[in-house]
Amino acid sequence: MLIFKKVKIVSIVLFSVVLFFFIVFLIIPSNKIVLKGIKNIKLDKGLLTKSNSSNCDVLVLTIDDSSLNYLEEKGILYPWPRLIYSKIIEYLLAKGAKIVILNDNLFHNDYDRKTRGIMGVESDKALSETIKSNKVIVPVTVSNQNNVYEVRYPKDLFIMNNNFGFNSIFTENNGIVRKYKLGIDTVDGYLPSIAFKTYQMLNNKNNYNVAGAKIMST
Repeated sequence: MLIFKKVKIVSIVLFSVVLFFFIVFLIIPSNKIVLKGIKNIKLDKGLLTKSNSSNCDVLVLTIDDSSLNYLEEKGILYPWPRLIYSKIIEYLLAKGAKIVILNDNLFHNDYDRKTRGIMGVESDKALSETIKSNKVIVPVTVSNQNNVYEVRYPKDLFIMNNNFGFNSIFTENNGIVRKYKLGIDTVDGYLPSIAFKTYQMLNNKNNYNVAGAKIMST
């Protein structure tokens, strides 16, 4: 009878231990996954139902069919020579634009358009002179390799003003974008996003990162 009681007690203890590890390793992690899933659903719904408010202080220039047709009639085909973008930026700045943001990754040299007498070297030089302005933001791309951010900068000709902001978007494991990084620490130092770089320049806070900590000017 005593042996039976001991065996019963041991069985209860073993069952309790097994139950404990079952809760720790199975139920709790799955609950976290479920809770995260519910949180993501609420976040996605909020983003989809959020109204889009316009801002009259922001002007977005797009390349539409009328623009393409207009220059095509003049013998200039797309992709346009960078001389065109230089003229556009100069026009915007002359009209009082506080900040001009390029949305073109300048990784390669422009090419010659001999039929129009536009040489790639001259076109690149014109744009590089224009973006020297402290009111122009040049985009860079960022890749994440094992949680180490590496930056791909434009050609040397276009890095004179040092007003860089990354235009890369980082997705979660399921390929969905739920968070927007305002700034990241890269192998070259702190780098703001284009959005935060715009805020820095408009508010004269080029030497502050997203946390408000003072850093070297970017």
